Amino acid sequence: MAAKEWGLDWKGQSLRGLVWQPQGEVKGVVSTVHGLGEHIGRYDHVAEYLSSHGYAFLGVDLLGHGRSPGARGHVGKYEHIMEQIDTLLYRVSNVFSDASLFVYGHSMGGNIVLNYLARRQPELAGAVVTSPWLQLTRPVPRAAVALMQLMARVKPELARPNGLASALLSRDERVAVDYEADPLVHNLITVQTFVELTKAAEWVMANPDSIRTPLLLMHGSADNITDPTASRRLAQRIGQSCTFRLWEGSYHELHNELDKGLVLDTIRQWLDSRCGG
Repeated sequence: MAAKEWGLDWKGQSLRGLVWQPQGEVKGVVSTVHGLGEHIGRYDHVAEYLSSHGYAFLGVDLLGHGRSPGARGHVGKYEHIMEQIDTLLYRVSNVFSDASLFVYGHSMGGNIVLNYLARRQPELAGAVVTSPWLQLTRPVPRAAVALMQLMARVKPELARPNGLASALLSRDERVAVDYEADPLVHNLITVQTFVELTKAAEWVMANPDSIRTPLLLMHGSADNITDPTASRRLAQRIGQSCTFRLWEGSYHELHNELDKGLVLDTIRQWLDSRCGG
């Protein structure tokens, strides 16, 4: 089913989003948080697949991304992101009151979803997280981090290239071509965004017991953007409520990999197991 545009108002700003609904009964709703530099429209094929299996799929472009307002690469204060997810899930729970509710986050979105689970402990059927930003495969030098921490206090919207190479997204070369040609994709990150996400990653790694929502956590073993070993450590610390899967040889975007069909099947089967499907 084709996506429909919608918007989420938060403190006078309109976050632009998309929603895909199945033709028949909605058994579950997947609210999605995208990664750095991208937008919710890049999940069209994921949404089409899940909607064909009875799931509504939706999300918004975060501030500084896609069709939403704001300086490119600047998502603002981390607590504000948590508030935006609060607003999103409140609206979703009212519209889809009889369906099982899930959240799905990738990369930066994975960082956000994991922190949301730990800080808010929402009543959800489950969460899916892929390739979360917990630790970068190539850590930023300490001196550079210290400088960004200083700059975040005086000029938080100072933007720099995020260093994300499109060739590292997937073994499918078409993904990089489409990514580079997408006018809604950008390659920027502000100093405040980097500092806030780094602090949040460290916090959630230190507070795994706060995550009580059933979780499917997946990562590619050949991810050269975010470190799969950090995901494994977090999964081990969370314990039985977390199902962890490492995809051998896969790069950063599991949902865009050569074996994406298997990835999407795995996600759908796990969602089904959580909502009686």
